[in-house]
Amino acid sequence: MKLFKVISSSGELSRRKSIDAIQEAMVTVNGKLILDPFIDVEAKDDIRLDDKK
Repeated sequence: MKLFKVISSSGELSRRKSIDAIQEAMVTVNGKLILDPFIDVEAKDDIRLDDKK
């Protein structure tokens, strides 16, 4: 599943705002800063938005 869809499905942000948050360096996946909202992630990945899981 695409990273921006995972964030938007959590209810935290809309799809457009989740893309913006990723591009503004607010999201990490498994401890690494991610700037591409269209990467594929898995359910086991540790996805954090502003250090909140």
